[in-house]
Amino acid sequence: MIPTLILSLLLLLLPSSSPLSAPSTPPHPPFDPLLAGRTLDPSSIVGPGFHGPLGPLLDSLLLSRFRASLDSSLPPLPKGKPAPPETYDGAVEMVRHLLRSYSSPAAATEKSREILAGLFPDLPPVPPPPLRKLLRLPPPLAADRGLLYWFRLLFSSPSPLLSARLNCLATAAFGQWLMGPCHVASLPASLSPPPPAAVLPAFANATGTLLLVPRCRFLEAAGCAELCSSSCRLPTQKFFAEQMGVPLRMVPDYERFSCEFQFGVEPSPEEEGEFAVGGCFEKCSMGKMNERRQPPASFPSPAAPPPAFPPPSDALSPADPSYNSVPLLQSELALADALLLRNAAQLGSFVDEAEQWREQGGADRRALGRRGGVERRLGELLGEGGGE
Repeated sequence: MIPTLILSLLLLLLPSSSPLSAPSTPPHPPFDPLLAGRTLDPSSIVGPGFHGPLGPLLDSLLLSRFRASLDSSLPPLPKGKPAPPETYDGAVEMVRHLLRSYSSPAAATEKSREILAGLFPDLPPVPPPPLRKLLRLPPPLAADRGLLYWFRLLFSSPSPLLSARLNCLATAAFGQWLMGPCHVASLPASLSPPPPAAVLPAFANATGTLLLVPRCRFLEAAGCAELCSSSCRLPTQKFFAEQMGVPLRMVPDYERFSCEFQFGVEPSPEEEGEFAVGGCFEKCSMGKMNERRQPPASFPSPAAPPPAFPPPSDALSPADPSYNSVPLLQSELALADALLLRNAAQLGSFVDEAEQWREQGGADRRALGRRGGVERRLGELLGEGGGE
């Protein structure tokens, strides 16, 4: 009980200027900096040396614990297949192997939820049945952990709004090693896409219950919509609702690799199949699992050939929305430069630059392909002293 209270107090005392909150941004900033006209922070794309706000040592410990939990749940690798490297990408490969090991996405989702619960300490321990009966305490859930049991009892039941805020802050603090940079915001009056049911009264217009991930590291590394859905979104929603006592709705954007964690919003059964248990991205290695499903219209077509390599640097057309806007052009240039840094760091994982180019998403190719034109047009506007 004492560790729970200490952790909660530390989270409550986090200053508003901490890395978990975005300074000087609207309560619900759009994910796309090109549409928003805001300068993109290159740190929203994970590069070499990235670590969460609690430091690289804790990130390394969390990654090791995650890999150990995965390893204990996986069947043996096929004979002759080497073990995944002890890196972030190796952990993603282990998750991919986990999904391949189950006959249905539902079974993989349940196992992923158990792995997530297993990351939490079993302290303080769940009281034994005689003591629970004496104190009239509820029984634990299946595969429950002590920390989760006491959190539901002490926070979720008496104060659901405080519980949602604590969960949002803790996810931002302890989860960036997995999903990349993020920040806490407030649930807006109208969500997009709108929720299938009304936001629960206790969470209406609540501050600090929305977590924004501008570019999810796991989704980008996995490159697979079904891996996102069965190994992350669905088990995470179920974990928070059942074992933390807080409803959660996750809204991924497969075009921009972004995600929203909407604490206090109930997902509906109809919505469970909305975000891709279907089509995947061009580099997805699990396409055979998805042949029985029709990909949503929003996904890039696997059959579409990628643009030529190296990317073109054509001049921008005057009809382009960012043609006369310095902020928009600066955002595009920052995005392209951050992508170049990331690609340089990851080049060793590909045969050559051409293969790396082929396996990039359409949005990344577009940003890189426009970089030369954007840089030239930005120089013209700054030289003229014009632009919006």
